[in-house]
Amino acid sequence: MAGNYQNELSSNLMRMKFMQRNNKRSDIAEDTNNTLNTSQNYGAFQISKNIVMIPSYVPCKPLFELGRMSFRNFNPEIEKLYNEQYTIYEQSLAKNSENTTTTTTETDLSAEKDISDEELARRYNTLVDSIGKKLKKKRSSSHMNQASPMQSSTSFQPFKKKKKFLKPNV
Repeated sequence: MAGNYQNELSSNLMRMKFMQRNNKRSDIAEDTNNTLNTSQNYGAFQISKNIVMIPSYVPCKPLFELGRMSFRNFNPEIEKLYNEQYTIYEQSLAKNSENTTTTTTETDLSAEKDISDEELARRYNTLVDSIGKKLKKKRSSSHMNQASPMQSSTSFQPFKKKKKFLKPNV
């Protein structure tokens, strides 16, 4: 009995529309695999192996240091800033190549700063004040809702009984 097991589907089932779609998909997949594996296309894949991969990110380092960019005059203001920063960057590279020691001077640091120290201190103070006010409001509202520990331990609060089901009067 086990030897008489039918491995193929019936011809009526194979003629149904969904089965024909599945057959077409499998045929197309086989055709694409066959064309990729033929010797005619093997030479085309060999040409693509001439690409040189560089695992280092060093060529992209100026992009990281200079920040936001714009291309083809999409944002001319940013391109102008980029050009200014890039010239400063190239000058600093030239200085570093001339001087073997890598020390930064105050002029280099001031050129790199976006805001002054006084401005940073003022912003920090306003930030601390605004966060302090917010936390003060939260603390005061949480203290009002909570009872003191002495009151909660000494006072007894009876629990409410659960109401039972009342039968309706008919």
